[in-house]
Amino acid sequence: MSEAKKDQACLEGAVLHKMPSELEPHPVIKYLEDNGVFPMSQADIEKMVKSISELGYLQPITITYDPKEQKYYRIIGRRRMKAAEILCMSVPCYVRYFSSEEEIVEAWKTENFIRAQYSTVQQLQEVEKINKIWSNRTIQRIKNVSKIDPELKKLVAQGILKVRADEEMISCLSALPEDVQKGIAEAFKNNKVVTTQYKDKIKKVVMDEELQKKLGEKEEQFQAAQKELVTAQKRLHASEQRTSELEDLLTKRADSAEEIQNLMTVIEQNKKVMTEEIKKKDEAIAKLQKEKYDLYEEMGHRIDEISEKQSMLVQQLISRLKSDVTASMTSIGEEVESIDVSEKNRGKLFVIIDSLDKTKNAINAEIAKLDKKIRDKLVHIEEAQVEAKAV
Repeated sequence: MSEAKKDQACLEGAVLHKMPSELEPHPVIKYLEDNGVFPMSQADIEKMVKSISELGYLQPITITYDPKEQKYYRIIGRRRMKAAEILCMSVPCYVRYFSSEEEIVEAWKTENFIRAQYSTVQQLQEVEKINKIWSNRTIQRIKNVSKIDPELKKLVAQGILKVRADEEMISCLSALPEDVQKGIAEAFKNNKVVTTQYKDKIKKVVMDEELQKKLGEKEEQFQAAQKELVTAQKRLHASEQRTSELEDLLTKRADSAEEIQNLMTVIEQNKKVMTEEIKKKDEAIAKLQKEKYDLYEEMGHRIDEISEKQSMLVQQLISRLKSDVTASMTSIGEEVESIDVSEKNRGKLFVIIDSLDKTKNAINAEIAKLDKKIRDKLVHIEEAQVEAKAV
């Protein structure tokens, strides 16, 4: 028997008192509950609160212990635990060992059938629903594996990352940028002996709840800002089309020239406001992008510390910078290509040239600063070596 099973066997049958904050649903149970199996209503909770207030707990909830994670998971007793949370009470817990996810689901399913007094037909309907959700979960696992970097897929093939046991980790990895995934794969490669302990350290970084929450928030803000930018660009494009229409009308309607000119003036003023608005939105998006990169940088830095691969983060940042600059230049090139060769667009082209010159100077200045920092550090290293030899 493995050490993990021995630990669980020692706890088998014990009754412990736990606060609701110390327990969370087992991942497989959480998945099924989150997908609407055996829903819990507010009336159910209120009824349970009333019962526990008057009679106390008539039976404990069922939990299991995971020695690897060093935590207890709730299997059966969702309503009782929710009531305990409202009443700020501890809840008696019966500890049970389960050999597989299927065994956990079977125990949870049976208890709910008995509690809700399901008929045979209702049971069959619910089993069909559970099987369908379970099948979708398997499909989602496969999709997550398909999204990860090829080098990480090799870890799955080698059994280092397990499709089921490491499901949450693989899901988190699949959502990371490609360069970060490559860095993590490299970190595994650089570790001469890939142990469970080493994998757990990487997992702790990748699945850090606070970091994942921040990334989720930044991604939502980024997507919202992108939508706002697209809306603003569409409005500006519509105004430009309207200006073009009025210019054509001006050549045909001399009798309304003053009215058309006034309207064009108003539109031009609005276009200036919209252009400024787009500029600010671009700046906001760039800021959010940097904040996202900073969070990935933090993740990369933590992994660097584990794998002792200090150059990974810098390589990622340089690669990202090169990619971003290339993408920006391509976008500007496409914009230039779309500008008609006419006198009225001369001003636009001069503005683009001026902006490029300013950007180039700013980038060169930053590169010069960074170059000086690096050279200063190299000088300090050489000086330290000379001093060490002298001693």
